[in-house]
Amino acid sequence: MARTSARPARRQSDRRILLDLIRGLREKAKLLQSDVAARLGITQSHYSKYERGDRRIDLLDLLDLCDAIGVSLEDFVRQFQERRRRARI
Repeated sequence: MARTSARPARRQSDRRILLDLIRGLREKAKLLQSDVAARLGITQSHYSKYERGDRRIDLLDLLDLCDAIGVSLEDFVRQFQERRRRARI
């Protein structure tokens, strides 16, 4: 019997958009994972788990991450929503 994911495809798509946005904004800021990790006070390994999706990021961590890469939380959410809409078209 084939195993099916408990997560709907839409949720997986949203997660991929989130992870790609985090990585893309970091790269746009010309920062390495280790740079962002140092700003957050965590290890590079811990931070890389955010970008890979191995570790979930809560709202407060996301706020700190946005500050570390120099983007407002509002702008982050706006970009996420734009990418999400484009993915649905």
